[in-house]
Amino acid sequence: MRASAELALGRTDEAWADVKTALTIADSVKGEPFLISELVRIAVLQATLTRPVWEGLAAHQWSDAQLAELEQRLGGINMLEEYGHSIRGERGWKTTAWIICARIGKSCLIWTKTRPPFPG
Repeated sequence: MRASAELALGRTDEAWADVKTALTIADSVKGEPFLISELVRIAVLQATLTRPVWEGLAAHQWSDAQLAELEQRLGGINMLEEYGHSIRGERGWKTTAWIICARIGKSCLIWTKTRPPFPG
């Protein structure tokens, strides 16, 4: 990640801008009712927190203002609640798919292999 390279070069402000961008990207899929969105969010957060944020903390490169903002942004993350939301969304989509399959009166496995996802 570019933020790690910028930290190594002593460009803390540029590294911080990259970290904030990564956190914004992670937040962009927050609240979506799909498990894959939550998994992408987790991956972006993990990559951001385990590399540049950790490196900056270990080397005492972040300013007090940057640390305060990081604390504020991370404090707003509730992974368990967000996971529950995505699982409920997935369950809703699966239930809808089964209802559609039942209404058309065919095997869902056969129907999904030969037809678009929703009859039209």
